[in-house]
Amino acid sequence: MQQMRERLPHAILFHGPAGIGKADFIETFAQALLCENVQLDGHACGACASCGWFVQHNHPDYRRVRPEALEDDPAPEGEEGASTDGEKKSKSTKAPSKEIKIEQIRNLADFMNISTHRQGLRVVVLYPAEALNMPASNALLKTL
Repeated sequence: MQQMRERLPHAILFHGPAGIGKADFIETFAQALLCENVQLDGHACGACASCGWFVQHNHPDYRRVRPEALEDDPAPEGEEGASTDGEKKSKSTKAPSKEIKIEQIRNLADFMNISTHRQGLRVVVLYPAEALNMPASNALLKTL
């Protein structure tokens, strides 16, 4: 895992049929990337400060961006459905959006432009990527 960290691309796209566990895999992979004491098999240790923050959805170097409609859905195993992208849920009477909006991507700019708090890696999960609307997609391309 340590050798892989040194050669990671700046972006990774996970793709596959619905229902095979992509969201769970992505969360597990992100935790392993941020773990301070990765096990020999590549899994996160689950005991370091970084793993504790990740489990509590408070890791300073991790952001998850999802459509508002998915924030109310049950989260993948081990999650509580809390938003980690720093935004408050809208209290308006409008139906939650099923798209990732440009405002959500622009909010990532501050996160991407500051130094990391731990070990030098920063992880952003956009899930599902197909929920990005056109302006959000264009804004994301500018940050990559």
